[in-house]
Amino acid sequence: MGYILAGILIERVTGMSYAEQMRQRIFQPLGLRDTYAPGAATGIRGPHVRGYQAVIRDGGTELVDATRWSQTFTPASGDLISTLADLDRFTAALFGGRLLAPAQQRELFSHPWAGAELSNGGLSSVRLPDGRIFWGKSGARYGYQALIGGIGNGDLRVAFAATPTDAKADGQSTLAQRLLGAILALT
Repeated sequence: MGYILAGILIERVTGMSYAEQMRQRIFQPLGLRDTYAPGAATGIRGPHVRGYQAVIRDGGTELVDATRWSQTFTPASGDLISTLADLDRFTAALFGGRLLAPAQQRELFSHPWAGAELSNGGLSSVRLPDGRIFWGKSGARYGYQALIGGIGNGDLRVAFAATPTDAKADGQSTLAQRLLGAILALT
């Protein structure tokens, strides 16, 4: 809900759409040529994988193609389409301090520790056995899931995208949990 409210606030304060603000302030300056907010469009531009969602019908589970489903029911909260290359470019800019002012950067990568994993409302973090902190953010839409993350200034970072059939299950999908576990084990 917070991202939806942020999108509404952006539009009211600037007088421009959330999508246009994202394009002007983030996508263009970072050279994210294949990232966009689709709005009411139900297709995906360019080459892409198809996403499927497991749906229970008549007592059985059926895979339904979710590729052309509209995402307008949650504007500013996951209604972005991107490529893995653009996700990595964004992650490098975010972790490398090229996206936010220094004070905002410090705030983004800080929160009080009370356990092994916390979230500051945007990024989640995991303290690794060697004391380093892995910061990450995941997102999902029916048929699709993505995660970006890294350690330190982004010299060690990860971006992955997958098409799990349970992308909108409670918590992370099984696939995302396994991938993240493997990534953290390698760091």
